[in-house]
Amino acid sequence: MDLSLDRINKVLISLNSPQNQFKVIHITGTNGKGSICSYLEKTLLNHNFKVGKFNSPHLIQVNECIRVNGNKISFNEYNLLKEEIEAEATKCEVKLTNFELLTTIGFLHFYKEKVDIAIVEVGMGGLNDATNVFADNLVSVVGSVGLDHEAWLGNSVKEIAIQKSGIFKPGGYCVVSHQKEQDVIQVLESQAQSIKCKLYSSAIAVSNDNESSTNISYTSKVLNREYNFNLSLQGDFQLQNAACSIDVLEVLIKHHSFDLNQSIIEKSLYQTHWPGRLQWIDLNPLKHVLIDGAHNADAAKELKRYIDKQKSSKVHYVYASTKGKNVEEILSILLDSSDQINFVPFDTPEDMPWISSCNPNELSQLGTLKCEKAKSFDNFNDAFEKISEIVKADELVVVCGSLYLVGQIFNFYNIDL
Repeated sequence: MDLSLDRINKVLISLNSPQNQFKVIHITGTNGKGSICSYLEKTLLNHNFKVGKFNSPHLIQVNECIRVNGNKISFNEYNLLKEEIEAEATKCEVKLTNFELLTTIGFLHFYKEKVDIAIVEVGMGGLNDATNVFADNLVSVVGSVGLDHEAWLGNSVKEIAIQKSGIFKPGGYCVVSHQKEQDVIQVLESQAQSIKCKLYSSAIAVSNDNESSTNISYTSKVLNREYNFNLSLQGDFQLQNAACSIDVLEVLIKHHSFDLNQSIIEKSLYQTHWPGRLQWIDLNPLKHVLIDGAHNADAAKELKRYIDKQKSSKVHYVYASTKGKNVEEILSILLDSSDQINFVPFDTPEDMPWISSCNPNELSQLGTLKCEKAKSFDNFNDAFEKISEIVKADELVVVCGSLYLVGQIFNFYNIDL
């Protein structure tokens, strides 16, 4: 994978730099950045801003990655912009990668739609990511930082944090979510200080109900306001994603004169939906299946914490993984000896030929080291059918390991995003 900004910058300049014609919130992080994007999007929409949002990867179809006011770009518009950009790239004697092309389509769409503000999620890392082409932004945001994509970003959280800090702007503002690793905060603070970027480090949000994401209190680091709210998104980690989002919104108020209402902010946090993350759903012939895209160690820890709260006697996992992930570490986090794990493949997602699934038969050898029963299947349908024959009322079915598997399941069952 060639991580360079030369190609996309040449094409964007040839297109008259559409990415510099709208205001931007730029978001990176190992985990949580998609949720933070969604909290911000919902809040700004509820304040009547015209909002663009760029997320990746898609769950079902590539046009999901580009939205204006919550609406996906049409395939007609997507293809028209794609043709325009590819023609421009040819003039520039440049061959864009698929992600660079997707990013450029998003920025050109936001420009043509005249969005008030665009919320842009980094694809991977930050410093050399194709989204890191803005002359300026309203605020840079860093979600939870941990180990993932080590082959490209580095083998320590310090190295990865340096990559994430690459989206900071000289003289700008950045908000950093609460971090588990102190090394991360130290690196980000040092990087921000070196370019005189004002950094706000989010405090800890607290729920007064340990069983659900309700009755949450948070005192912001920016304006020192106290917020009280509920969340519909599940998981303890969502408290910190919401807290980070509040601090981002307060940066907009304090430093960019946005008129945002505290009551609307609190209501918007509850109204936020983000599919494929700790989501309960019926998948015939199975009922009440927990789906989560957890695909790295930190995400697996949060998933396991949530599973343990369900107090089930046994877990039947349906698991797939992208090649290159530390599957053994993730399984050691998730599996108890009494659990059963069922390994399945996923299809290579649309417009992402570099993504491939691990072989389920090879994964099953790892599974037997961690729990009593590990099986492999040719597809998730066969796994669901087998589990439905043996699962008991007090047992739990969990799909995890890959957002690409989640997306394929959503597509098969026609689940609305």
